[in-house]
Amino acid sequence: RWRLSRQRDLALKPDVPLKILARFRPEHEVLLDPGDMLYLPPGIAHDGVAIAACSTYSIGFRAPSAQELGIAFVDWLRDRIALDGRYRDPGLPAARAPARIARGLSDYAASALSGLAWDDRTVACFLGAYLTEPKPAVTFTPPRPALARRLFTAHAWTAGHSCSTMRGTCSSTATCWIGPRSAGLRSGALRIRGNWRRTTSTREWPTCSIPGIAMASSTSTDGPPGSPGPRLESRTVVLGSVAEQIAAIDELIALAQRRIRVFDQDLSQTGWNQPTRVERLSAFLRGTRGRRLDIIVHDTAYLETACPRMLNLLSNYSHAMTIYRTGPEARVATDPLLIVDDRHYLHRFHVDQPRATMGIEQPEQTRLFANRYEEIWATGEPGINATVLGL
Repeated sequence: RWRLSRQRDLALKPDVPLKILARFRPEHEVLLDPGDMLYLPPGIAHDGVAIAACSTYSIGFRAPSAQELGIAFVDWLRDRIALDGRYRDPGLPAARAPARIARGLSDYAASALSGLAWDDRTVACFLGAYLTEPKPAVTFTPPRPALARRLFTAHAWTAGHSCSTMRGTCSSTATCWIGPRSAGLRSGALRIRGNWRRTTSTREWPTCSIPGIAMASSTSTDGPPGSPGPRLESRTVVLGSVAEQIAAIDELIALAQRRIRVFDQDLSQTGWNQPTRVERLSAFLRGTRGRRLDIIVHDTAYLETACPRMLNLLSNYSHAMTIYRTGPEARVATDPLLIVDDRHYLHRFHVDQPRATMGIEQPEQTRLFANRYEEIWATGEPGINATVLGL
C-alpha cells in the first residue's frame, strides 16, 4: 500500500539516516497487486507498507538538479585542470595595509582563472562519466588471470563482449561510456538489446583536450570506484635493509587501488621525495575518484624543508591527500607502517632498525596493522596545509 502526497513541506526528521518527512500528509492511496508498477515523478512524497509477504523493487531515474550538476562538474574538472604560470610581483613596495589583498594579486587571479574554459565536448565527457558511475556499493570481480589489453582487444574485435547491467552504459555522438570513464569505443559500435549491451568494436578515440583543462586518458585501466583490483599470490617477505624497503614501498604503491596510509617518524629514510616515488603517488591520485593518500608523522620539519615534491603533490591533490602530525598520545610509536587497500602492508619493526616485513594479499594481518594505524591517526592534528602563503 502506497500513500502519496504533493505537499510542499519537505522538512525531514532530524537524526534519522533515511529521508523521512517530519510531517507527512498523504493525499492519495494506491494498492499494488503482484506485477503492478507505480511511477512517481520527482518531488512526490511517498510511503509504502507491505500488507502481506512480498518483495518490492525500486528503480530510480536520475534527475539531477542544476546545483547537483554544477557541483559534480566542478569536482570532475578539479583533476583535469592544467594552468601554466605562477604569481610574481618583482619590485613590490612595502604594503601600507598588510592585511589588504593587493590589486595585482586580484588581477592575476582573475586572469589565471579566465583560462578555465570548456565546450560542448567537455560537457559530453563529463556527462558520460557522471551518468554511468556505479553506486559506491557496486564492485566487480576481475577475471583470473586478467587478459592483457592487446589480447582483450583481439577477443572483443572478433566476438564482442557483454557489459554487466550493474554498470551504466551510455554514448554520445562520438564516444561510448561504460562506467565512469570512456570505454575507448566508437558509439556506433554499441548495440543495446533488452537489458544487456554488446559491443563489437574496440576502435580507440582520441583523448579530449581543451585550453586550461587536461583530460584524463580514455584508455586508463583503472577499475570502478572501490574496485579491489586483481587478486595476487599471497606472500610475506622479510626485508633486511633500507634499500629493500624503498623498493618494497614502490611495489606496494603500484598495487594501490583505493587508499594508501603511511605512518613514519618523518619520511626522511625511505625515499619519499624521490621523483619516481612522487610520480607513482601522483599517478595513483590521478586515478579513480575516491582514492586517498593519508600520511601521519611525528615531525613535519623534514617534509617542510627538504621535500618540495611531496609538498607540490599535496598542493595539487589536497582534495585526496592529508598530512597529519601525531598527537602526544602516539609519540611513543616507533614502528613505521604502510597500508595499501587493507590487503597489503609494510611494517618496520623499529625506526632505528632496518628490518621490516612486507605482506601482499594478507588481509587479516593487514587489518591488525590498519587498526593500529587508525589509533595513531585518531590522535592526529593538522600537520601541513595544502596552501601556505609566506613572506
